[in-house]
Formats: sequence, structure tokens, C-alpha cells
Amino acid sequence: MVRRLYLSHLLKLIVGRSVDFGCGAGELLRRLPRGSIGLDINKHIVEYCQSNGLEVSQYDPDQDRYRFRNLKKGCFKTFIMSHVLEHIMEADKVLRAVALAGERLGWQRIIIVVPGRRGFDSDETHKVFIDRDYLLRKRLDRIGVYEIKIAKYFPLNIKNAGNYFCHNELVVVYERKN
Repeated sequence: MVRRLYLSHLLKLIVGRSVDFGCGAGELLRRLPRGSIGLDINKHIVEYCQSNGLEVSQYDPDQDRYRFRNLKKGCFKTFIMSHVLEHIMEADKVLRAVALAGERLGWQRIIIVVPGRRGFDSDETHKVFIDRDYLLRKRLDRIGVYEIKIAKYFPLNIKNAGNYFCHNELVVVYERKN
């Protein structure tokens, strides 16, 4: 029930067919608009999702460098990276590369979800703590043709709630400027 609350909140931010990057077991992907796809680096996760009828491909960031060369221009409106960016050492560079790919591919929105402080500290595979201050410090309030439309904490829209509750996360929606 709790997981459904988080997914429902995220689904309200989706526009059109989407790319779920780091789709995991496909919980969000199953609920995305028809024609959406998942990308994941884990071969076993990809096979699991495919065996459940989901359109998921394996992604190699070392080879592709977040350019998404296998995606066609104009096919997707939203790119989602939920609980992925905090696992990447140079998160700011990756986010800029994602934005450049989005410009080329015509994405309308880029949605980033990252854990609050307590959630970040609960997983030793997390490498970079990302909050609003990080986005401003790294000058990520605008990236390429995108600017932040929404940056809020969920379920409690209080930054410090993430210091106490493991599942209070930051949700950032970058919208394409026209």
C-alpha cells in the first residue's frame, strides 16, 4: 500500500510515453502509459522484466555515456530516473548528459527522484547525496533546455523530514523550455 502511494504520486507527474531508467523489477513501468520502456544495467532484472511481458532493454552506461543512442527522436515525452542518480559518483555530469540526450530526443520532462538523508545513509551503494542545495551548488537548476518546474520532498514536503524518515524523498521535475 505504501509503495502504491509513492508510485501514484510519481505517475501524476508523467507526460506521455516514458523511459524508466533503472526500472528495477518494473513496478513503475507496469503503470506507465502504453509504449513506455524500461532500461536497466542489471541483466537478471532485464530478463525478469521481459519474462513478465515488459519492454525492457539492458543499458551499458560505460559504452553509451548516457547518450541513449538506441532511442528514436520524438518517441518519448518523459524520462524518469528514480533512485538511480545517487548511485553514480559524477551525478551532476550524468544529469547534464541526460539533458543533452533529452534535447536531441525531444523529451518534454526529466524526472529525478532521490532519497532524503536517512534513506541515503541506509544504503552503502549510495555515492552522492543529492538535495536542493546540491542542485543549486552544481548549477543544476537549469540544464540545457530544461529548468526545474517542481522540486519538492515527498511524502512530507519538508527537507529535514528526510533526516528522520527513511522514505522521504526529493522529487525534481525538469521541464523543457519553449
